[in-house]
Amino acid sequence: MSRRRGNIDIRKALAWAKLCLLLIIVVGIPLYLVAFYRDYLFDTEWLRSLPIRLSSGKNLAMTVAILITAQALQVIISFIPGGPFQIAASYLYSVAPALLISLAGCVIGSAIAFQLAKLLGHRAMLVIWGEEKFRRYHDRLGASKALALVFLLYLIPAIPKDMICYVAGLSDMKFSSFITVSTAARIPGMIGNLLIGTFAASHNYFGVALTVICIAIIAVTAYIYRDKLMELTEHPFFKGRKE
Repeated sequence: MSRRRGNIDIRKALAWAKLCLLLIIVVGIPLYLVAFYRDYLFDTEWLRSLPIRLSSGKNLAMTVAILITAQALQVIISFIPGGPFQIAASYLYSVAPALLISLAGCVIGSAIAFQLAKLLGHRAMLVIWGEEKFRRYHDRLGASKALALVFLLYLIPAIPKDMICYVAGLSDMKFSSFITVSTAARIPGMIGNLLIGTFAASHNYFGVALTVICIAIIAVTAYIYRDKLMELTEHPFFKGRKE
């Protein structure tokens, strides 16, 4: 009897621990950021001047760590904008090093979200994302063509990506496969932001304007046709029996 009671107590303790972690992620961190960093997160002028602010730092390792951490947090907590940190990285270090920095942050953030989903479980994810939306993505990522679907979702702009890491964590998808495919699919869109930073650093404002226009055209087009793009994920190619 005492052993059974001990098992029940352990399960209760784990349940409470998961609940506390869920509340920290869903409520605590966003409230903290909004309360103490609202002027930074939602101030476009501050975000625009971010490269200059970071360039004034004398510690290279610390600056790189800040950029990687910010990019990782953007993946975990989706309302944080990721573009300004990518632009800042390329402003400071040019496209190739900035791409490595940005990808490192995305990999770390995706890994944390993926493992958090496994730790918290289905019920917590339903609370965070809503049952209908979560189950729709979960069913798709349980299909035999799930990796191709992940690549498409990350590649196309204007398609919501904030929950994919979490859904993948509760699917049958291998962690290594998810990280590889999702990271590769992020690169084309990421390069656009990186070019803006590099052009700005060299005072090539024509390049900045042209890149912004191209990104805007792609983003607006993707937004207008977002429903049709989402219909691509319903194509039979992405479906099939579960592995």
